[in-house]
Amino acid sequence: RTQIISLGPALLLTLLLISFFTFVRIQDLRQELNHTGQLIANQLAPATEYGVISGNNDVLESLLKATLATPNVRFLEVQDRTNRVLVYVEQ
Repeated sequence: RTQIISLGPALLLTLLLISFFTFVRIQDLRQELNHTGQLIANQLAPATEYGVISGNNDVLESLLKATLATPNVRFLEVQDRTNRVLVYVEQ
């Protein structure tokens, strides 16, 4: 009986540690995904300038479709200054 009672805190501690490390890992993965998305946006921004300024949505769409092949990218959109969506592509 005392062995069973002594297992309680050990099991509780084990569950708490598993929960904590799982939470931290999920948080790290989200942060990494956000960082990757920001890197893609930073590289894509100068490349889309011509299409936005000239109003050539075909150039924008082909550029976004090529970028869509990047892993974990589900959709891309280009907006103008007034936040009006110029081009939107998704998988």
